[in-house]
Amino acid sequence: AVALGVRSIVSDIAINKELAAEPTVTFFPTGNAEALAVLMGRSLETPSATLPADELRAAGRRRRAACGRVILDLIDEIGSAKP
Repeated sequence: AVALGVRSIVSDIAINKELAAEPTVTFFPTGNAEALAVLMGRSLETPSATLPADELRAAGRRRRAACGRVILDLIDEIGSAKP
């Protein structure tokens, strides 16, 4: 959904926090069905904008670069760790 620019409503579990910078992602508190229902209602009431393909590709490149930086940082950290 993120790669296609589709609005998403996701729980606030730790693994989903990596999506916090995405403008199409909205979080709800885990286990709070009422909060989820409110967000779903708002989503249905608000038209969704479609981003142009070139913007989606550019955003994808930024996400891949950010992921690569995290991986390289981890490699550096592991490499510099004392045995």
